[in-house]
Amino acid sequence: MLQALLSRLRTLRAPRSPSGRAQQLQHDAERLYAVLNNSASNPSVEQLAHTLNKHLQHEVHRVFHATYKALLDGSTPLQTGVQLRLGYVPLVQSSRVQGAGNGLFVRGEARAGSLLAVFPGLFFNMSDVPSQLSDLAIARYDGVIIDSSHPISINVPSQQQDERGNDVATGQMEHPFATAHYANHGMPNALQFMIDVPRNSLPSHMYDLVPVRAAPKQRSMLSILDKWADLAFIQRVSGSELYTKQGEHVLKTVGLLALRDIHDGEEIRFNYRFNPQAKQLPHWYTDPEPEVSKRRWQQSSVLW
Repeated sequence: MLQALLSRLRTLRAPRSPSGRAQQLQHDAERLYAVLNNSASNPSVEQLAHTLNKHLQHEVHRVFHATYKALLDGSTPLQTGVQLRLGYVPLVQSSRVQGAGNGLFVRGEARAGSLLAVFPGLFFNMSDVPSQLSDLAIARYDGVIIDSSHPISINVPSQQQDERGNDVATGQMEHPFATAHYANHGMPNALQFMIDVPRNSLPSHMYDLVPVRAAPKQRSMLSILDKWADLAFIQRVSGSELYTKQGEHVLKTVGLLALRDIHDGEEIRFNYRFNPQAKQLPHWYTDPEPEVSKRRWQQSSVLW
């Protein structure tokens, strides 16, 4: 069973190699930095960290504020209400990729750098990974794994409040941005980034809309293998270092950010970046950026 789990993890969309992870995160951060600043300059690590953290915080607040307002309004369908407030909304429908089933599309106009969707579900630390992982699992650079086979519904708020001033829920529905796991592989118009949402970063009514939950702790078959090297750079660029030090309750996920302007009706795609050294890759998988994946998975450990 351990061998089967390791085999599954070898093809997850993030490397175990600290060197590969750090280099690829910096490369992706530089690409997003260039998009946001319309510049081909070489920013310092401090500039990357500051720009990326500030932008991710802004996008998370913007998206979940619009979602909450659309929920509270209720005068239009939720997706329509979100689009009216943001200018775009992700939409799940039949993919244009042959044999792919559903895909993720943009309705409206999403500007470069926009948060398009997040991976919902339960998140596990590497030491808590269960013996079975679904095909909807995705790994972050820091070893956290999000399994989107566990749907997270959101409460529909009303204008009423309880005695503590909290909104009273009137029902539940699917989150329009909890759809990143529908995005198919291909030449990317979106990049994946780690998103950490500490409890004090959003008002409670918006924090509750983040569609991920911490998985119950359990003894993992991988606990003896959890020997991650120094993640200082990764934590610094992602912003998770501060939250870890402060011991805050943090929701962890992965978001898809637009690499360029994405227009109405376009399908959202990102490079899955499976391990090119894996013995078994899906028959449909072709890497559109082989050099990127090679850098990301370089210096893989013996076990992986």
